[in-house]
Amino acid sequence: MNRILLTAGVMAVLVYAMVLGVKWLSPKIEDDIANRVAVQLAQNGQLWADVKVSGREVTLAGEAPTAAAKDMVLADMSRVFGIAKVTDAMTVAGDTSATAVDVLATTPKTKAERLKAKAAAKAQAEAEASYTLVMTKMGDKIGISGTVPTEADKELLTRLSSTHYGADKIDMANVRVVDGAPAGWRVAAGSVLFNLVNMENATATLSGREVMVSGTVLDKQFSAQMEEAISAALPKTYKAAFAVEEATPVAVADVVAAPAVSDTAPAVVAEVTPAPAAEPEVSATAVVASASAPVVVPAPVADIAPAAGGDTCATLPNIAKERLHFDFDKAELRTADAPVVARVATQLRGCQTEQPVTLAGYTDVTGSKLYNTWLSQQRADAARRALIREGVAKDRVKAVGYGEKTPVASNKTREGRAANRRVEFHLPVAK
Repeated sequence: MNRILLTAGVMAVLVYAMVLGVKWLSPKIEDDIANRVAVQLAQNGQLWADVKVSGREVTLAGEAPTAAAKDMVLADMSRVFGIAKVTDAMTVAGDTSATAVDVLATTPKTKAERLKAKAAAKAQAEAEASYTLVMTKMGDKIGISGTVPTEADKELLTRLSSTHYGADKIDMANVRVVDGAPAGWRVAAGSVLFNLVNMENATATLSGREVMVSGTVLDKQFSAQMEEAISAALPKTYKAAFAVEEATPVAVADVVAAPAVSDTAPAVVAEVTPAPAAEPEVSATAVVASASAPVVVPAPVADIAPAAGGDTCATLPNIAKERLHFDFDKAELRTADAPVVARVATQLRGCQTEQPVTLAGYTDVTGSKLYNTWLSQQRADAARRALIREGVAKDRVKAVGYGEKTPVASNKTREGRAANRRVEFHLPVAK
């Protein structure tokens, strides 16, 4: 009898612990899914969709500009890791389900009503024209000021900013929630913000239905990509103007050479967002259990010294041993990897090659293949920008994202996934 009671008591404690674990983990899961959904929608210019996340269930609402746009959003959700169920509450613009009586009921009949409607339309147009949001990017920091229609729109801009820059590098203290934004505002604002990442310095002003982007890039390729992406995503009623110049690279102050690092000393990531397991279905208790284990990634190789006579070409192959590592679901370079950037830059400045060195970006297997390919490209681009700032000629390095291909460790452990979130330096093949 006592043994039965003891077993029952232990089971009750375990169930209670699991319930507490689910309650603790649920907000983290919801936040992670919401971030992934925002990024996926921004990639395809579909930020018109209203998204609500509850646990691992996503509800989609809002008016789609076309039936094809609605279908694209539903397809996007199938690519977002972690979603268990999608509820479609979206409508399509121009849906003829409204009856003729409904339409006639909203049409002004008398002269007074028509004048009133005309005055209201004029007032709305004037309010929309003065509706302004300014986004300023300085290096790896982003500042946003002005007006947004709702708290949900403000939260969306915060999610998109943190994806590229990190929550500690965003200043939204001067953002106010004010009604009256023109139709399509969220799509325009989100698409502009999402595509400023490869600019060194930028000022993007969204005033009414006009978008103006100015600033500098390290390579015209970055500005071409940005202009194409923004122009494709903007609603048809919006106009865009770009004044982007190519800038002379200036070394980042905090990227300086550091003393040599021992080959045997592991580099520990101080704070990493707990990563879901690689398998699509993950229990709450499994993730809670793994969250306490520190993540260890391979240490960078020892500092590279030029060969006798100052010939850095003799040691250039050593950069193939270097790695840049990234926090879970992030593309910004870690401060701990600044010495790696400095060493690789020294080598590339000192030795010319006929073909560019490839900066190969990779991810772990968490998430869809499409998302991982995008994220790996962001990581490779970040490494390229850092090297150009260090004085490496832009035509000496190219960035390529390979997604989750060619892992260097098992994706079934946190340590293995951390090792796979990397950028490698691939030397050109000798002819």
